Amino acid sequence: GTPVTLTATPANCMKGTNPGCSAPVSSPYTCALNPITGNNNNQAITVSAGQTVYISAYTGGININGGTLVICGTGTSPSYVNINGNATASIVVNGSVTFNNININNSNLSFYNYGSCTFGNVTSNGPVENDGTMTFSYDYENKLQFLNTGTVIALSSFYNTGTITNRGIINVSGTLHNNGPATLKNSCTITANQFINDNSTYNTGTIGVTTSTMFN
Repeated sequence: GTPVTLTATPANCMKGTNPGCSAPVSSPYTCALNPITGNNNNQAITVSAGQTVYISAYTGGININGGTLVICGTGTSPSYVNINGNATASIVVNGSVTFNNININNSNLSFYNYGSCTFGNVTSNGPVENDGTMTFSYDYENKLQFLNTGTVIALSSFYNTGTITNRGIINVSGTLHNNGPATLKNSCTITANQFINDNSTYNTGTIGVTTSTMFN
């Protein structure tokens, strides 16, 4: 139908059936005593199937062929991250990390954040779970599943073409765009400068919109 634009101060939107806000869960991983640090003598780390590799304050390259990468401590900012093939793998953030450029092009790679994670340029085709603080410096698109019980800060726009389940806080400085055939399920708090909804939104929490809301 014809798009309708609404201008509003923060307010509740549509009603649904989801539960309320959830407390973030704790990481199932305990950081090892001797994680890999620095740049590993200029040798990239390779994580293979069946391995669990721990890093902290790491600045070198990372190749992920499977297994689990656990990021501990502070100061990790990999020079690059290559995710190879379609092998099942996980990235787990227990500490803090900055990814300046990461392409999660594998739908079998799961990303779990229990600490603090900052992204520059990022694409994500796999499931993401945030139980800490996650910051997107540029536009971000969720293409599969995004579960949030922590805090998400999107400094630009947040596009959804998969399923977002929000039981925490999402703050979008730009546009939150729920593209068809996407689904947005909110039971806690979302704020955005603009909200464009092209498909299904289920809300039992608060969706606060600063400028305009459009239902297509």
